[in-house]
Amino acid sequence: MIDNGTYGANNSVSPIEQFFGWFGVCFAAIGIVGNIILLFIFTGDNLFRTSIYRLMLISCISDLISSLVAFLGYCILLNRNLSQSTITVLCQVLGLFVGTSYGISSLNLCLIAVDRYFAVIKPLSFTYRTYKRQIIIFIEILVWNISIAVAAFHIQHLAAGGLDDILCDYPAMTTSASISLITYTIVNYVLPSMTVVILYWRIIIHQRNHIRPGHSSLHEKHMMRKRKLIKALCSISACYILTTWPAFTLAIVLAITGKTFYDIRDQNRFLYWMCMFSVSTASSIAVFNPFLCVKFDGNIRQKFLLRINKYLNKSNDVVGISGTQNTATNSPNSLFS
Repeated sequence: MIDNGTYGANNSVSPIEQFFGWFGVCFAAIGIVGNIILLFIFTGDNLFRTSIYRLMLISCISDLISSLVAFLGYCILLNRNLSQSTITVLCQVLGLFVGTSYGISSLNLCLIAVDRYFAVIKPLSFTYRTYKRQIIIFIEILVWNISIAVAAFHIQHLAAGGLDDILCDYPAMTTSASISLITYTIVNYVLPSMTVVILYWRIIIHQRNHIRPGHSSLHEKHMMRKRKLIKALCSISACYILTTWPAFTLAIVLAITGKTFYDIRDQNRFLYWMCMFSVSTASSIAVFNPFLCVKFDGNIRQKFLLRINKYLNKSNDVVGISGTQNTATNSPNSLFS
């Protein structure tokens, strides 16, 4: 049976597929480092104790787990002495963690937008002000459950296509597989994107039109910080939406046409690699996330640069001490000369 075969030396992988495998390993390693630094930033300063940064912390933890699993998974997949059944299990494990991580990140961005909506447009809402903590915890638990459930439904249809490559694909685009793709796209992309766009648009319009009489300089500074925060959150959300739309558009096209990646590869190689690139970009959002936060959030960027400088200064101090010790050792006046 094909299931008992191994992904061995006689079953060569194309150089481009090997490149994607090693690229995945390196990219996941970058994601691990970036998310660990972001994790230390969020947990090491009282500045990041607000509800927004706590939600970003949860996304960071999810992205870190996803990057770790992706790193290990890619390393194992590049080992050619694997059975097809083992590769299928790895594909499904990777799909579960990466899919869950993306779902948590996108839905948390949606939750952050809702939080900002109430803070800016409806700051006097009694229900939200009184039960904000309980509401956020309840919705966050719901977010995790929905993300895991949707990803679990999605990966049931993933499998290794054959012994000649490391591609995870749908063996056949059945009705159930099409429904899982459409469900995954609607829950993790369409609904969060629409919600984020509508809420931030309303917030921006409100900030432009809403003017309070008798502004103090302190109030002006507070409003300026709010605008900068909204701008940063809008930028992060826009990056999520714009970098992942090709992959989700592809998912809808595959679900409607009933084609798989193998079908596209047999018909048009260039289109196949473009599809692979779009899916890889969407799957790598856990790697992009910490650097998007550093790029668009001034508070995170400042702490990030401080940590990098602190690390570099420590490294220079260690090098300086080592150099001093070596000089002392090699000096004619040294006790050990």
